[in-house]
Amino acid sequence: MSCSEDKLSSIIVLVRVAECSSFTEAAFRLGMSASGVSRAIARLEKRLGVHLVKRTTRGLSLTDEGVVYVERCRLVLAELEDADAHIMNQRSSPSGVTHVQMPPAFARKVVLPALPQFLERNPDLQVEVELSGRTPDLAEESIDVALRFGHPRDSRIVARKLCHIASVVCASPRYLERHGAPATLDDLTRHRCLTFVNPRTGRHDQWSFVDGGHTRSVPVRQVLSSNDMQTLVDAAVAGSGIVNVADINITDEIASGRLVPVLTDYVPTHYPLYLLYLPNRHLTRRVRCFIDFIVDLLQTDPARPCVDATARAAAGYTPARRVGPLHSVS
Repeated sequence: MSCSEDKLSSIIVLVRVAECSSFTEAAFRLGMSASGVSRAIARLEKRLGVHLVKRTTRGLSLTDEGVVYVERCRLVLAELEDADAHIMNQRSSPSGVTHVQMPPAFARKVVLPALPQFLERNPDLQVEVELSGRTPDLAEESIDVALRFGHPRDSRIVARKLCHIASVVCASPRYLERHGAPATLDDLTRHRCLTFVNPRTGRHDQWSFVDGGHTRSVPVRQVLSSNDMQTLVDAAVAGSGIVNVADINITDEIASGRLVPVLTDYVPTHYPLYLLYLPNRHLTRRVRCFIDFIVDLLQTDPARPCVDATARAAAGYTPARRVGPLHSVS
């Protein structure tokens, strides 16, 4: 291996170590031994004459010099990836690994059931899916595409709105028989409510409704809270209380009668769904292919009547236009 090749390999190892904060995890992802990773870092540090990584009782972290060096190396590696992508885009089919993060409930109800057909159509493409409601750092974590509810605050990324997903306030027939149905928003303070804890903020999501042309936040009496929406849906089906949830989470429960909508004279605020990606990655063939898949899925799914018809434009192919007011789910 030439000196240049060895240096590039060591840089790739360093960036992966920075992402994992662990020699062992970095070695696993790179298909190397932990000792091989350690030697690569040592060679790079010797060549530069500075320490890049420091060991603490809590694991590994970068030195000040390491932070600066890794940030600049990421830019170099991104340029190399774009160069590779430019050539690979000439191929007849996309290939490589696409790293994706999305909310668990949305993934399980909408994306994952359709993923096998997507992979059949793209046999050279691999997809790594992380199910999480947290806010990712796309650059730090090497995530190509993320889906999330609510507008992100990170100005470094491209955020394109795909659609508004409606929410529904509902309860089980058993609960309604025992406690009755709320007739007005003010009645919610006297009912048992199941509330979602936002994993990004650690706070309970507010229950907001459009009332008389204005958005109104309504206080509720919480008897059960969770950062897992399916837990709340299951509790609602069991008769534990009233839940305010995105309609994608309860399609089957509503159809079967296990949950019944309440407060139907009021419109809960919608969940804006955004697609996120880094500016230097949105044109790679594998990423564009996955974006096409998500956009087409939302447009063709008959259970998604609230999907904005301009979703393809909003996904970055032409300048997106704003489609009504957005209400952040935070």
